[in-house]
This record gives sequence, C-alpha cells and structure tokens, in this order.
Amino acid sequence: MSGKGQEKVEVEEQMAQAAQQRLEEQVAAVRQQLQAELATRLQDQERECEARCVRLRQELAAGFEARIAAAEAELARSQQESAERGAELDELMACLGMAEEKCAALSDALIAAGKDADAIVAAVEDKYMSMPKDDDLGVDLM
Repeated sequence: MSGKGQEKVEVEEQMAQAAQQRLEEQVAAVRQQLQAELATRLQDQERECEARCVRLRQELAAGFEARIAAAEAELARSQQESAERGAELDELMACLGMAEEKCAALSDALIAAGKDADAIVAAVEDKYMSMPKDDDLGVDLM
C-alpha cells in the first residue's frame, strides 16, 4: 500500500474510532437518562402506593370507628332499656310487697272478726286461676 492509501486507512480508522466513541458516549448518556427516569418513576409510584395505603387505612379505620360507634350506641340503648326494666321490676316488687302486707292485714282482720280468711283467699285464687293465661290471649307482657 502506498503512503496515501495507508494514511487514508488510518484516517478512516480514527474516524471509525471517534464515531464508535461518540456512539458509546451517546449510549451511556441514554442509559443514564433512562436510569434516572426509571428511578423517578419508581419513586413516584412508591409515593402513589403509599398515599393509596394511607387512604385505605383511613377508610378502614373510619369504617371500624363507625361500626364501633354503632355497637356502642346499641349497647347504651340496651343498658337504658335494662335500667328501665329494672326500675319497673323494682316498682312491681314494691307493689307486690305492699299487696302481700294488705292481704296479711286483711286476713288477720278477718280471723279477728271470726271469718275463715283461707276460704276467702282460696275463692279469689280460684277466680283468677280460671281466667285465660297471657299465652292463651296471645299477649306478650315482656
């Protein structure tokens, strides 16, 4: 090969090496840019995911809080009803005690008057025992 041919080959090799180096630099720059974009996208997705998780936790907590509040309200109603029924029961027990005292006093007065108190009480009991029961009437007293 002649000197000019040799020079031409060397120049072409240098140009090819320079082009290859520029191409490698461009590939490296594109790779770096893609890595940066991927890192940014990943961070964005992680933030979005975390925000969704926070929202879901809040919604779940709100749902549980609502259910707990409803259960507490039902408990309070039940306790109030129980207290009212307890008060009614106490009142009925007081009335029953008073009625028993009246019966005892009247029985004592009848006996003192020479009457058979047991026969009178038995007649009253027979009258009430022959009446229809609550079950027979279809009435629920409770």
